[in-house]
Amino acid sequence: MLVGKNLFQSSLADLQSIPLISWFTALGVGFVLILATRISKHFLVIPIVLAVSALVFHLALQFQGISISSAREAGHLLPPLVHGDWKNLLNLPYADIRWDVILTHGKDFASMFLVVLITVLLNATSLELAAEQDANYDRELKALGIANIFGGLAGGLVSVNSFNRSMLNYHAGANSAWAARLCACLVIGVPIIYPDCLFFMPKPVLTGLILFLGLALLLNWLWDSKRNLPISDYLTIVAILVVVATFGITPGVLFGIGVAVFTFVVKFSRQSVVKQRFSLSNRRSNVERHPKEMDWLNQNGVHLHGFILHGDLFFGTASSLLDEIREFLVQSEILLIDLWQVRSVDASSIVILKKILRLAKENDTKIAVTGLQTHLSKQVEAFGLNLYKSEILIFKDLDYGLEWAETQLLNSSDSPLKTISNTEEISLLLGFEQNKKSENFASQFEIFDFETGQFLFKKGDPSDTLFLILKGKASVFLSVSG
Repeated sequence: MLVGKNLFQSSLADLQSIPLISWFTALGVGFVLILATRISKHFLVIPIVLAVSALVFHLALQFQGISISSAREAGHLLPPLVHGDWKNLLNLPYADIRWDVILTHGKDFASMFLVVLITVLLNATSLELAAEQDANYDRELKALGIANIFGGLAGGLVSVNSFNRSMLNYHAGANSAWAARLCACLVIGVPIIYPDCLFFMPKPVLTGLILFLGLALLLNWLWDSKRNLPISDYLTIVAILVVVATFGITPGVLFGIGVAVFTFVVKFSRQSVVKQRFSLSNRRSNVERHPKEMDWLNQNGVHLHGFILHGDLFFGTASSLLDEIREFLVQSEILLIDLWQVRSVDASSIVILKKILRLAKENDTKIAVTGLQTHLSKQVEAFGLNLYKSEILIFKDLDYGLEWAETQLLNSSDSPLKTISNTEEISLLLGFEQNKKSENFASQFEIFDFETGQFLFKKGDPSDTLFLILKGKASVFLSVSG
């Protein structure tokens, strides 16, 4: 800013040509602003420091006997503002524009777009928390989008919402839209009505302001954040800064996005996709079973293991799922997997599911899947695994799957009811002690055999019969109209 060249394009002679008054002013304003803003958060701190610095600079010029015109010729003051020099959409020399050169900066435009978008949302979120008011993100994005379109057409710079200045206004009581409107009127009105006032602004003072903004960002992210951020996040910030300083803003943005994605995947993969793990010892279907069957299932429920999954199945979470299932696969006759709360799967998770099928077949374990929704079934099939054509049994919900698993285990073993007579069975179901009276009472019941699908009673039948189920099961169906 003081030489008119990029730092890396400047020579030692260029730096030596800068007068000491410019060096002292720029460095002094930058460091005074750093100290003043850390001591006081008052909204007048920055304007006062800039005004006093400009006044001191002019007094120093007078002390050295340098006139305003000489200072302007030497580059100490801002160049004159000529309205005719304003470049905008209407007076650009389109014939001289090198569009090929502009296109080579496409990556910079894309980087700036991402930076502005993220900055707008982060600043809106920060303002929402600081002001304890709900932010309208849609309105923020629309307003700043329109502002950037019109600002660009008018030759302006990229703009975003400012957290610091917004909070200064908020704490000063200027928390209405008129604060921004008044600021816009001043920015537009001063160059139009009285442009000569800009001639008196010392360039080193503005250089010190830019120095302050850069130092404030470095202090905020490299010093202050060290106390609040985890070491991994802090090292990421330092790495992004090094990449930006070495290779430029575009590689820095891409590097930051890459690190953020990688960190997210690592942290997300550490979260188990298993919401709940159970066996028949601690979870049952809604089927009412005989007390002896219930006792048997309590003792032998470890032959079934179930997993209720949730979230997204991808290579990280699916791999941890395989490790959990492998732990219980050897001792399980039935493996029950509920997918009702799973949102999506990827190709790598299908590989894990196929591996689970292979291990289950090797261990002679039956697999049942419950809660398989249509969209998830299509995703799985798109990756080459049709669950309906595999050896997997599919049930519409977890309760149906549990009912099937209980029945499978009871039928595959010595049933606890096979050695009980009908009279003993009736006494047990009624809760009677086994004696002569209970046997006489049980003998009053009549034994019936019903075919599959036959109704015991229907709605409207007289309630003059008590049914006790000795073997098999009965279901209750309720028709709900509308």
